[in-house]
Amino acid sequence: MLLFFTLGLLIHFVFFASIFDIYFTSPLVHGMTPQFTPLPPPARRLVLFVADGLRADALYKLDENGNSRAPFIRNIIMHEGSW
Repeated sequence: MLLFFTLGLLIHFVFFASIFDIYFTSPLVHGMTPQFTPLPPPARRLVLFVADGLRADALYKLDENGNSRAPFIRNIIMHEGSW
């Protein structure tokens, strides 16, 4: 009984510690050299969309009826975007 309690406590501690490792680790990469270009910028403005939980694979998948969950953004990705 004590073995199962200790093992369960250890597993819960590992899972709890992994949350902090995953969510509180900085995504910044330090030590990179800055890159410069002699070309002028291609645009005067930048539009940046930030959506929590909006992953690229969610835009490519279709729902049960064969429809996209984000048809406008999926259309831009499939037909108008440049990569």
